[in-house]
Amino acid sequence: MSTSKKNIGDCLDEISGVSKINVIENIEEDNSTLETQHLLSTKMNRKRLVESIEQIEKGKLEIYNFGKS
Repeated sequence: MSTSKKNIGDCLDEISGVSKINVIENIEEDNSTLETQHLLSTKMNRKRLVESIEQIEKGKLEIYNFGKS
């Protein structure tokens, strides 16, 4: 645990009386973790992800500009 997270945890312990803080992370890290969990949550999702990575590695990319004219 980083020093800043430990310090925050110590402060929260004092304020709340809670003896333990498990995880403090920013929203971007949390969203990334949730997205990864979703991508790996089913066999079909994992298969599609592997196929997509293989396409990228072979240079088979399609660029889409959503909402841009």
